[in-house]
Amino acid sequence: MAAGPAKTAAAVATAAASAVFQSNQELTRLARSGQLAAARRLFDGMPRRNTVTYNAMLSALARHGRLDEAHRLFDGMPRRNTVSWNAMIAACSDHGRVADARQLFDAMPGRDEFSWTLMVSCYARAGELELARGVLDRMPGDKCAACYNAMISGYAKKGRFDDAMRLLREMPSPDLVSWNSVLAGLTKSGGMVRALQFFDEMAEKDVVSWNLMLEGFVRAGDPDSASSFFAKIESPNVVSWVTLLNGYCRAGRIDDARELFDKMPERNIVSWNVMLDGYVRLSRMEEAYKLFMEIPDRNSISWTTIISGLARAGKLEEAKDLLDKMPFNSVAAKTALMHGYLQSKMVDEARQIFYGMEARYSVLEYNDLWLCPVWNA
Repeated sequence: MAAGPAKTAAAVATAAASAVFQSNQELTRLARSGQLAAARRLFDGMPRRNTVTYNAMLSALARHGRLDEAHRLFDGMPRRNTVSWNAMIAACSDHGRVADARQLFDAMPGRDEFSWTLMVSCYARAGELELARGVLDRMPGDKCAACYNAMISGYAKKGRFDDAMRLLREMPSPDLVSWNSVLAGLTKSGGMVRALQFFDEMAEKDVVSWNLMLEGFVRAGDPDSASSFFAKIESPNVVSWVTLLNGYCRAGRIDDARELFDKMPERNIVSWNVMLDGYVRLSRMEEAYKLFMEIPDRNSISWTTIISGLARAGKLEEAKDLLDKMPFNSVAAKTALMHGYLQSKMVDEARQIFYGMEARYSVLEYNDLWLCPVWNA
């Protein structure tokens, strides 16, 4: 006789669990697609929630920068698991709230490997390398590669390459991320001789390693070395091509840049914009405009670059025509045209642009205008 009610209760429990599962899936989908308000409405309307529900909402709030709201939700959770704690620590770390992250870390009832990695990374990114090292040394058991890599990256960014190398040698099994972290620090510091020596010593390399070296030569203003290095890459990717393209453009070698651009097996919007900016920098506006018209999917940077270039070249009518057609709201483009008008003593047109801006938040723009004798004439 008791079998009937027992089966009914089991069926109800199964249905309830299924409903929560489906709601959790929808909540996650909404959160990942950026529909935070809809996700919150779904969460608030759920008659039953489990820890997965709370964690999904918590992560969504944190990802959208709603850290205080996420903290309130975390504080009100009936049950927390390690995922809940790690989500909050990661959110605090991402938003530079290092003290809050440490407070949560210390309060955790049980930490997993990811918890320790998060805390090491948090300190390392904040430049608190001694504190990061202290957490790493306290980590129980075998230390994961991610922890070492966070520390190595932190040392390299601070220019502490001896410490980075020492830690690299301490690692049981350094991976590509470890090697590339040191290499990135060397190339960004401008020490290309040492970077090249380190590159040659690397146990293994990938296209990221090669691209880091390319970027280093470009940053050092040495496009010839960048070009020689590029020729050695077995399978350059679009980043490799764009990096060398940028190097040529920055050096004013626009014809070399165009030759490379025409050879590119694939182009993304960054490559188009780099080439466009190269022409604009040299005031080769006819070629810039022609290239602009060929860009398949122009973004705000494309429009702003060509409008700014035309305005600086005194081609104000063409710049205004493009500004009127621009599908984006770019304060930078409007400011460039406004300054072009001022330089040509077209004060009324400059005022019209200025007062028509939806965003006028730059003190420098105000100063430029009010200190300009033409504006105040």
